[in-house]
Amino acid sequence: MSDGTLAEPVWDNAPGQIPRHPLRAVLAAPGRAVAPIEACRQCGAAVGEKVFALCCASCAQPLTLDSDLTEPARPDALALFALDEAGARTALRAWIAHRRLAPKSFKAAAAVRSLDGVYLPFWAFSASTRTNYVGRRGVHKSRSVYRTHTNSEGQSEGSWETERYTDWDHTAGQVVRYFDGVRVPACTPLPDKVPDWPLAALAPYAQGATEGRRIIAYDLEPGQGFVQATYLMGEQIERDVRADIGGDEQRIKEVATDYADESCTLLLLPAWLVTYAHATRTFSALVNGSTGEVAGDRPYSRTKISVLIGAIVLVAAVVILLLRP
Repeated sequence: MSDGTLAEPVWDNAPGQIPRHPLRAVLAAPGRAVAPIEACRQCGAAVGEKVFALCCASCAQPLTLDSDLTEPARPDALALFALDEAGARTALRAWIAHRRLAPKSFKAAAAVRSLDGVYLPFWAFSASTRTNYVGRRGVHKSRSVYRTHTNSEGQSEGSWETERYTDWDHTAGQVVRYFDGVRVPACTPLPDKVPDWPLAALAPYAQGATEGRRIIAYDLEPGQGFVQATYLMGEQIERDVRADIGGDEQRIKEVATDYADESCTLLLLPAWLVTYAHATRTFSALVNGSTGEVAGDRPYSRTKISVLIGAIVLVAAVVILLLRP
């Protein structure tokens, strides 16, 4: 049996600290979600299909709320900006410099006039889990096997050889783990690999705590967020099950996980956003406002790709000519 946490505790639950709301109570509360943004407040364009960072397709401005969130969608905690705009721009330039096969318009994104400092919403879920499993444990063993073969003279010969095989045993057991603060982005869509935020400096949310910076409205309900969190928990639970089975190989046949004491917290995490246009598309990048790590989407230059392919073909042709007898 294994027992532990996914990561270090995110916060204390003592009075006056950041609250953990029982998930069932949150799901039962009416009107938790923020009303969707139907038009850009900057240029008035209607909001259609959402793009990364919830940017307006017409003017490329982030679609944000005008003021702090209030009940019932009020956040519980936030992390303040540790990286200023100059630091964010430095991190962005370094990220852009390492993106190969990018068009000139992408390189120009490093020289944008300003970056937008915003707060992104995240759900943080905690839960106790108890998982029963059925599987098989494989242990690698060796044995001597006598094998015969025909030699070059057509005669039969034999020899003892060492053969490795796997001995399988049926197994069943239970693993227990407490997950603390499993984070799920509450606005969609974001990059596939969102940079992580250290949460040691989380502070309780208070009206005006965002220092006048804009807030990206969340559009993922907590129930949907918890479903995503269970997938993340499931990956760790599978590792726990394999460790509990032991041996050299593991085969998991059945798993059944019970969740208890589920809770959620709405966080606001700092980020710098930059948006630029290329061809007919809008691209964006996100700079972590705590660590400076960058994530985002980027275009590829067809011209550079064609030149690269041509160079590879040319080199291959030269090698073939040189090796030809």
